[in-house]
Amino acid sequence: MEEKRDFCVKCGEMLPDGATFCPACGALVGEPGPGPEPEPQKFERGSNADLDGLSLMIFLYAGAALVFGLICFYMSSDAAEIMDLIKQYYPDEYQQLIDMGLDAAILASVYIVPAVLFIASGVCAIVSGYFVHSLRRYDIAIISCAVSSVLSFPLIITTVIGIIVCIKIYHSKALFR
Repeated sequence: MEEKRDFCVKCGEMLPDGATFCPACGALVGEPGPGPEPEPQKFERGSNADLDGLSLMIFLYAGAALVFGLICFYMSSDAAEIMDLIKQYYPDEYQQLIDMGLDAAILASVYIVPAVLFIASGVCAIVSGYFVHSLRRYDIAIISCAVSSVLSFPLIITTVIGIIVCIKIYHSKALFR
């Protein structure tokens, strides 16, 4: 036999005798009331393996960006030598490049731009990876990730992946101290 209640367990309204539904909120009489408030979830370092993997991915990208940037920097410093090699082994193509106005100085600038962009992107990624790994300074973590993503624009795929990483950091904001 169900226990008779004089009030609605959902809204607290007094119930008329024989009521099967609360006239105020429509709750079924005899329906259990709301349970206790759930405990807020507490996060501790190491409780989210996804961010540990994410920081590793950020550090791997940082290393690759720095290596790529340094290779481009090296290529820019050897632009005259590269032009000499093209001239020696591919004379027809060399002449086409010269006819288009490409010389060693222009070739050097073609390499120096991605060198600077990727080295800066790699440094920003290191900063972001550090703060994601330590779960501190959410603002610095996401801003440095976004800057790293924007600076890697010569390779569209790295920019897209960087944006996805920023979104992942954004959705994990509650984990940061």
